[in-house]
Amino acid sequence: MKKKMKLFIASAVLTMFIPFCSWSQDTKFDLSRSIEFSNSKQTEEIIIKTESNSTQLYISIKSAINQGGLIVEIYDPAGEKQGNFEIESIVKSNDGKTEYVQGSIQKKINVPMAGEWKIKIIPTNTTGHIRIGTYIGIPDDKK
Repeated sequence: MKKKMKLFIASAVLTMFIPFCSWSQDTKFDLSRSIEFSNSKQTEEIIIKTESNSTQLYISIKSAINQGGLIVEIYDPAGEKQGNFEIESIVKSNDGKTEYVQGSIQKKINVPMAGEWKIKIIPTNTTGHIRIGTYIGIPDDKK
């Protein structure tokens, strides 16, 4: 009876553990960039290229401004908007006050569409910064 109980417990533990094991390997490609704004009005586009074998795309965008406004949009290769946010400073600094406004978005796409993903940054008289981090998972070649 004890032998059957030990076998049952060992089987249960293995059954619970196997889903957490990964039999394939992925290469992870990370890229970070930072853009500083000083009373900026020029729209920028950041391109992220994914391949047909990409297993995951993760985009993290964090911004902070103390003047103006900022719109951030994420587009897939088909041109469809996949996320956006907008922040705006409403306190004017002419009376000795300064306002800092922060905004962020995190987007995780499993098996992303292959092609050029776009991050569109639209500042309006903006002073501040934006930080963009991307991660792309690609399976290792098995030869």
